[in-house]
Amino acid sequence: MKWNYRVFAIEDREEWYYYIDEAYYNKYDKVYSWSAEPYFGSPRGNSLEELQKSHELIAIAFTKPVLYLNKHRDEIIEEGKFK
Repeated sequence: MKWNYRVFAIEDREEWYYYIDEAYYNKYDKVYSWSAEPYFGSPRGNSLEELQKSHELIAIAFTKPVLYLNKHRDEIIEEGKFK
């Protein structure tokens, strides 16, 4: 299963709230799944090298379109730039 970190966004009280989470892809390279709850923890690793790799993977998320979710966080309603 392919995955990477992506920037997600949800609207709360007419403001967009952004966070990074894991996105999982189907065989057509479309995001089909992500965490049920946003992950707000710090990147972790069992070594300095693993921690550095996590930071590198997270940095790549900023080069991809933002995934805007509906208010229930169960559907991508748009892919695009930061609003």
